[in-house]
Amino acid sequence: MGNFKDLKIFEDEQVNEFCDVITDIVRDITGEELALCGSVAKHLHGSIPEDYNPKDIDFVVDKEAFHKLYRAFPMDIDKVISFEFQPLRIILWTELEVGVEIWLQNQENEQKLMYNQKIPYRI
Repeated sequence: MGNFKDLKIFEDEQVNEFCDVITDIVRDITGEELALCGSVAKHLHGSIPEDYNPKDIDFVVDKEAFHKLYRAFPMDIDKVISFEFQPLRIILWTELEVGVEIWLQNQENEQKLMYNQKIPYRI
């Protein structure tokens, strides 16, 4: 079982499973842990109300990891319909109710935290 599934970060179990899969893939390719950012990270930090329902899930990686992903994707990942490459992010269009974006980290002053000692996030 993965950290998202263990902690039930999202109500939809498929979304938790997908986040576990994508974090494992990114770790295998880059050696780096994906960190949540954006509204989901703010929600975990308590800055957004409990009943918040995200439209997308934002992750962030450093420059070296981002370039490794840019070269490695697209690849066959269950539930991913297509990839969209932009200069600062990679969008994974999925069969799920939320989209997933992997951003190039551009804020060195972001605070890196851990949710329940299992999931890194940046605010």
